[in-house]
Amino acid sequence: MIAKELEVCLHMAFMEARQKRHEYITVEHLLLALLGSPTASNVLRACGANLDELRKTLIQHVAEHTPRISADREADTQPTAGFQRVIQNAILKVQSAGKKEVAGGDVLLAIFSDKQAPAVALLNKLGITRSDVAGRLDQAGEQFDDFEASSPSTGETLSSSSPIAQELEVSLHMAFMEARQKRHEFITVEHLLLALLDNTSASDVLRACAADVDELRKLLAEFVTEHTPILTGEEADTQPTLGFQRVIQRAILRVQASAKKEVTGADVLVAIFGEKDSHAVYFLHQKGVTRLGVVTYISHGVTSISKVSEAQTTGNSDVQVILYNDDHTPMDFVVAVLQKFFSMDREEATEVMLEVHRDGKTVCGLYSREDGEAVVEQVLAHARRHGHPLRCATVSQKWTKP
Repeated sequence: MIAKELEVCLHMAFMEARQKRHEYITVEHLLLALLGSPTASNVLRACGANLDELRKTLIQHVAEHTPRISADREADTQPTAGFQRVIQNAILKVQSAGKKEVAGGDVLLAIFSDKQAPAVALLNKLGITRSDVAGRLDQAGEQFDDFEASSPSTGETLSSSSPIAQELEVSLHMAFMEARQKRHEFITVEHLLLALLDNTSASDVLRACAADVDELRKLLAEFVTEHTPILTGEEADTQPTLGFQRVIQRAILRVQASAKKEVTGADVLVAIFGEKDSHAVYFLHQKGVTRLGVVTYISHGVTSISKVSEAQTTGNSDVQVILYNDDHTPMDFVVAVLQKFFSMDREEATEVMLEVHRDGKTVCGLYSREDGEAVVEQVLAHARRHGHPLRCATVSQKWTKP
């Protein structure tokens, strides 16, 4: 019933209110979020609204008039009765019109039903009335209901067949809206990582890897503020950098190669490590977050492997498959083995191969005893067929849960 573009806006409004510890989410919060809705913002522009001025006024009003939740209480932001009435009125109007979805333009129109809301007074002050909005919506017909968000990375659309998961779509939308609001000329890998700190799948991985998310947020926010050029002129036409686009494309290709259905924030987090010269990767490493650690958690649900002991651990039916360094086996062959038998992509396999060379051995995975011994047998047989003395074995060892 709720169109995807509106769902994104509502999610953003609630997330922003909770982040700022606002006790309520109001009609003014809602109107502020609708400035990021293509259907609602297009209607407002057609009515002659200055969106930058309206955004500035709404932000100021919300900051001055919204009670904050004290630090000793959980941030449980609740919608006001006015907020709920607006959404209900929009749904009822759409249902009565026989339409399939409620879009941002429908909610914009429904805001005028809450006549006492400061949001309505602000719109009227700009010369925008209910009849203006209704007229623009009628004139546009279905134009505003067929929203498909443009992908910042590929130029394709994020329709229902998109490989981009909705939680990631929200994060990308937020990153762009934040950059445009601050009139940043570019949206960078650092903007992207900053947005992923509020993405559920990515932030869960980071916390599991023992990253200090708040400190990481502070570092990224300071870097973005100090190093991003600001646009001059009226139009804030923020553009993604090549690095930003490469990260999204790399995440999509990796997911497609693994036969997964959707790209999540966690997949993009892995892909960020491909931008080795970026400050995003530098900050992640500074906080002790490595690509191998991230991939290990995503693949196995563990973040650290205790030091391998050759001694058997009593009562543990699981085994680790250990790959040992061998100076007589070519590195390319080791990479190929990691790809073939341990389902790693080439970048991950190369990193693990280098770890084996540096540390003398590494854990390639946790298996049941039967499966682990089968994998080892296959690896050794494959190595023998190619004339390489590669060493691989199983060791009973517990993995540390996060």
